[in-house]
Amino acid sequence: EQQQQALELAVKDYQSNKTFFSIMGAGGTGKTYCAASIIEALTPLSKNGKNVLYLAPTNGALDVLKESSSCGEKDARTLHGLLEKRPQYNKKGKKEFLGMREKNPLLDYSFVVVDEVSMVNTDIYNDFLALVKETLERRKIFVIALGEEHQHRPIKEKSSPFIDYLKINATICTLTILMRQTGDNPIIPVITESRNAVIKQRKSYDPRMSFGATDTNEVNGEKVGLWVLEDQSSTLKQLANAYSKMFQTKNWNLIKCICWKNDS
Repeated sequence: EQQQQALELAVKDYQSNKTFFSIMGAGGTGKTYCAASIIEALTPLSKNGKNVLYLAPTNGALDVLKESSSCGEKDARTLHGLLEKRPQYNKKGKKEFLGMREKNPLLDYSFVVVDEVSMVNTDIYNDFLALVKETLERRKIFVIALGEEHQHRPIKEKSSPFIDYLKINATICTLTILMRQTGDNPIIPVITESRNAVIKQRKSYDPRMSFGATDTNEVNGEKVGLWVLEDQSSTLKQLANAYSKMFQTKNWNLIKCICWKNDS
């Protein structure tokens, strides 16, 4: 089993005093669950106990991570929050994020889980890596990086620096088997099929042919499924309607916007 193999490799790396371990995979393959299993297995080997910090590049990603890992507010932060980055404007009026921290917050933790690592930009990646190296001078720490190589890249960057680093300096385990129930969620199989089409460079791939017109399906009187919208007007109208219902019901997983492609 893929998860068991990942656990065994992580234990081996931890015992070999490696610092980074990575779990890659599409949504629903159980990356967070696998990370939790690894930490449970490593805790008896840690001299400092089970102190886990959960990190993500954005508040949205952090909310998903907190929900799936059941971690407390105290032990979950954005990377900006960890590094205590504060926006300031330089003499040219350009916004810059400057570090304001007075101490190393990683010294309180034995394990760090970083989600959506492909989205981490170069500045944040460099500062985080420097913080990890600073921590290693005083105590052992084990970083489990979660993400999807074929998903988000940092804005205006050609590649993900964190992913590039992991390919050279860490064991990467890729999970491909969907663990999450998909019966009531048509998004996960859509994402999986789309991801496979990108990886295999299937230029003729069309989600409408793979999944059909699913917007006619109804659950509790509501239309559910995959919408492929052809023009800006219908897209904005459908999104406004869906997000309005999401806020009314406070169900933050009611809608996920999968892809937006500009004409250019």
